Amino acid sequence: MEKPRAFLIHLSISVIVFLPFLYVICFIWYPSPLLEMEGGKQILVLLIVSTIISGPLLTWIIYKPGKKGLVFDLIFIPIVQIMALLYGVYILYLERPQYIAFNVDRFSLIPAASINIDELQDKSLETSWLDKPVFVYIEMPEDSIKRMEITVETLSGGKDFIQRPEFFRPFQKFSTEIISDSHQLSLKQILQSYPDLEKQIDKLARNHNMSVDEFVFYPFQGKQNDRIIVLKKNNAKQVSILNIDPWNIKS
Repeated sequence: MEKPRAFLIHLSISVIVFLPFLYVICFIWYPSPLLEMEGGKQILVLLIVSTIISGPLLTWIIYKPGKKGLVFDLIFIPIVQIMALLYGVYILYLERPQYIAFNVDRFSLIPAASINIDELQDKSLETSWLDKPVFVYIEMPEDSIKRMEITVETLSGGKDFIQRPEFFRPFQKFSTEIISDSHQLSLKQILQSYPDLEKQIDKLARNHNMSVDEFVFYPFQGKQNDRIIVLKKNNAKQVSILNIDPWNIKS
């Protein structure tokens, strides 16, 4: 019974150590469905395999009472586990969507590693490592020459507006512009392209004690895939994220 006991102890410790990291990843850094949109799901699966499955399984394989070097093995395996866990969490931390930015006609996820936070002019938009992604508005420079320079830089492989924190502004200050913007997606066009979505949107409206006419729809871009974000028309607050490709909607 010593081998099963060693396996269960190792498994229990692995789960206890991993759960806080899992909570931060899935509920703070990447609230659903951002993990899938950013492509972090594969890394998370690898973390689960290396932390919860591989370590205890190796203990099961190598554990043999009286075996020479057993203590070293039982110490070395957790060390490798911890190194793999910390490395994977660090990658997810760097790639976490620190901001959700509205830019011209769409929302985009902005990974922390893609921006220099020191360029942020509005310090009220600063975030800590335990903050969920913050909504921001990209305010284009009034100077047309400056706008053109950045556009040319972007086309040449430089940073786009959404990668320049100097243009980030508090989201709610521009909510009126967002909900009245002419670029928003038409519900009629969405349902023409995805008729099966009608019941889901109706249910969403009932759950929020709203009518579908009180919703605003915009494309929502991620690194791995794009979806549609649903906002309230009265205050531009997020209601839901629809798992459909906004670029397949017929105009």
